[in-house]
Amino acid sequence: MKYSKLIAVAILASTTVACNNDRDETTPPILNSVDRDFMNMATYGNNAEVDAGQMASNKGTDNEIRHFGAMMVTDHTTAQEQLQGVAGRVGVALPQGLDAEHQQAKEQLMSAEGRAFDSLYIHMQVADHKKTITLFENESENGSHQEVVNYANSKLPKLREHLKNAEDISEKY
Repeated sequence: MKYSKLIAVAILASTTVACNNDRDETTPPILNSVDRDFMNMATYGNNAEVDAGQMASNKGTDNEIRHFGAMMVTDHTTAQEQLQGVAGRVGVALPQGLDAEHQQAKEQLMSAEGRAFDSLYIHMQVADHKKTITLFENESENGSHQEVVNYANSKLPKLREHLKNAEDISEKY
């Protein structure tokens, strides 16, 4: 009798541990406000880079500006597609379009022409990429959801490359 009670307790204990382990595996990681804000701001930034890059590749007078703009369209379209995948997996609905700050910048670019456009565009790119790198570094350091943090970390080298290219081009203006 004593032996069968021991077996029953052992089975109950192992079942409880197994259930707890199952719960840990199915409980999704928690998103903190840094993760959510990051995903929204990164979306606005990617959308703005695509819009501005399209303008630069069409309106730019300098070949480097046009080439840089085309690269922004390609790289930030890919980055946004990847972010949408992450957002879908973690259950976050991303915003559409541009926020007020990026909409204002777009309007400034739309009204500029010639060399003034090229100068405005590339200097905006330097400033935007500095802000974006800070945003991604903040997510890397303070985000709580590993998949979102991994996304940020994976994009930092390319963002730094973009900044370096923009700074090099901006020296002409």
